[in-house]
Parts: sequence; C-alpha cells; structure tokens
Amino acid sequence: MDKLKVLVVAELDQVGGIISKILNRTGFDVNVVNTSLTLGQVEETHSEIHAELSRGKYDLILLTNNGLRPIDIQAFIPEIKRKYAGIKIIVLSGWNTPEFVRNLMEQGIDDLLPLPFVIVDLIQTVTSIFDENKMVKEAQKKLNWATLSFREKFRCGVIGYDGYNYRVSFSYRGKRVAIESIPRKEIDGLTMGVKNSSYLKELLGWLEQVAQEKGKS
Repeated sequence: MDKLKVLVVAELDQVGGIISKILNRTGFDVNVVNTSLTLGQVEETHSEIHAELSRGKYDLILLTNNGLRPIDIQAFIPEIKRKYAGIKIIVLSGWNTPEFVRNLMEQGIDDLLPLPFVIVDLIQTVTSIFDENKMVKEAQKKLNWATLSFREKFRCGVIGYDGYNYRVSFSYRGKRVAIESIPRKEIDGLTMGVKNSSYLKELLGWLEQVAQEKGKS
C-alpha cells in the first residue's frame, strides 16, 4: 500500500524539519517547502507550494505560520481548495484568535493545531483525518451532548462524512424525520458539556414542527 503523501510548509531547520522526522517515522511520505529559502516573500512561497503540489498527488498539506503569516494562510487556503480538490488541510499556528479560527473552519480546513505542538497531538491529528469512522464517532459523541435536552423526543445519528459535511439522521419518537447535511464546523465546534447550540436548536425546532405537521408528535 502506498504511503500517504504530506506537504509541510515551514522552515526546514525549525518546525519543518521536526514535523518531517515525526511523520516520516509514523509512516507518511513527507516533503517540505522550506520557507526560509524564500526569505518572507509570500508570492515566492506560494509558487513553491504550487510547484510541489503539481509534481505529485498529495493527500495532506500542513500550513504553518513558521514562515507564513496567518493572513497569508487564510488567503492561500481557497486556492488550494479550488485547484487541488480532495486534499486535506491542517493549519499549525501560534496565532489563534477566535476570528482566525472561525475563518479557517469556514474555509473548510480539516483541523487546527496550536504552535508549539505536542508530538502525540500532531500524530493523532494527522492520522485521525484519514480515519472517517473515528471522525464519525467523535462527531456522534459531541452531537449527543449538544442534543441532550431533546433526547426524550429526538435521536440524532451521524451516518457519514463527505469531507465537508456530516450526514445526520434525525428521528422523532422512533420514526425517521429527515437526513440532513450539517457543516463540519457546526459539530466540530461544539464543546463537550454544552447541551445545545443556536444552530442545532433552530434545526431541531424545525424538525419538531415538521413532525407535528405529519402527525408524528
């Protein structure tokens, strides 16, 4: 079986070299776009990234602010999504304001890790995004917490993931009402222990109304 290919964007003698060693030992095939060679020239860095992506089919790109500013990362993600459909994206950044994190999730990244990172967290994050079953289980766990106050009437089951949205089956008092696509950020952004979110409350309210209209209440 071919190794999964990972492209790391970072300074080779700093974060890039560390990540490369860790992931190569874990079983990935890793290349590094060395941002120290472009001396902070964003356009040159982007050219290097595109050149490397065009040379081979990569499964994952790790963008770090070890050579790229957070604003550069945000600007570059839509280009990657447009030109390299299906590639997974993880951002490693020491700049993680709520607005920055929200923007990244809305752009459709697969995960975010803070810098400096813990080795075990890096390995778990990278391996888990290629394990759809694990992602579905984690999403189900969060959804169970978020919908706890509705559980006497509703059951919500995560039945799949397409890379952008979770497919969720909604049942009302034992009868399926609907299957909806829920943006990944809406479920991944839930905090364990928080029993609802405005997005899910609105959706569940709509489902209850539909169920009542169909005489299923």
